[in-house]
Amino acid sequence: MESKENKLQNPEEANPVNDIFEDPRKIIAQTLVDLGKSNPNVVFISCDSSLGASGEHFRKNFPERHFEMGIAEQSSMSTAAGFALSGKIPYITAYVPFITFRCFEQIRDDVCKTNLNVNIMGNNCGLSVSSLGPTHVILEDVSAIRAFPNITIISPADGPEYPPGSNCCCGDQWSCLSKGTQDEGKKDTPGRLPD
Repeated sequence: MESKENKLQNPEEANPVNDIFEDPRKIIAQTLVDLGKSNPNVVFISCDSSLGASGEHFRKNFPERHFEMGIAEQSSMSTAAGFALSGKIPYITAYVPFITFRCFEQIRDDVCKTNLNVNIMGNNCGLSVSSLGPTHVILEDVSAIRAFPNITIISPADGPEYPPGSNCCCGDQWSCLSKGTQDEGKKDTPGRLPD
């Protein structure tokens, strides 16, 4: 068994930069649980993607605040707006093409024009799941959603950027669209660019 001293001397294990390369879903899952522990008004809504969108960990910790809505993004977005009107802080998640374009009207009218605190977490953005077909590819979401009033768009680049992005939306009176991917980064020697 490896001693504590040896682990501290292993630069790969001791270096916090390795968080950059974690699967972002793991980091989001822990961030959501931390938010749920610190604020009982945080609720999680998933659109047929709870396991792949970091919601399972939240569900295990707070089953009464987890809502799996199935393939019903528009209804889910309106439900999130209703939670926000009731004083809750909803985090809603689905694949980016579906949580943005399928819910375009609900985001605009139910969330942004009413200036509600709804945290929209889109996963698998851009070309990250293009193998699932053209319906899962999204490149125009930011340009469309940024035209709405009262919304902030966050697109974290790596693991350490997810918690601050999620935390900055919790408790503030604004809407937030956060985009993420399921891809892990390539591990390499810290301070050296990958080949």
